[in-house]
Amino acid sequence: MNRRAVLAGLPAVVLGTGGAQAQGSESPVMMLFRSWKAMFDFVEGPALNGCTAAERAPFHERETDLVRQIIEAPALDALDVCAKLTAFTCDGQHFADDDGLLSDTILREARAITNIHRYDEIH
Repeated sequence: MNRRAVLAGLPAVVLGTGGAQAQGSESPVMMLFRSWKAMFDFVEGPALNGCTAAERAPFHERETDLVRQIIEAPALDALDVCAKLTAFTCDGQHFADDDGLLSDTILREARAITNIHRYDEIH
């Protein structure tokens, strides 16, 4: 797969072309979270299938940079903390504590809160 084809599938929110505009009075954490989630879904989705590790590296680096920015931004409320938890654990993929027995509940709630806020409360 060539670089142009991969970049064509990259969400506009990740490219900074206006897709990450704040919805109402969205916090800095949630604006970063929106960009991270789009990049995460892109990296984990089918767009990069067939790419080498070297071809994937810039996308993983951008995703990691977004997580760092999310963690470093001050949390203004519980929603921001849930967004930080969700991003830090790669949407629950890297939650090393209990084989999912306890963390699954925490992450399910964090995902639900971020999804409710982003879609139901905004629209």
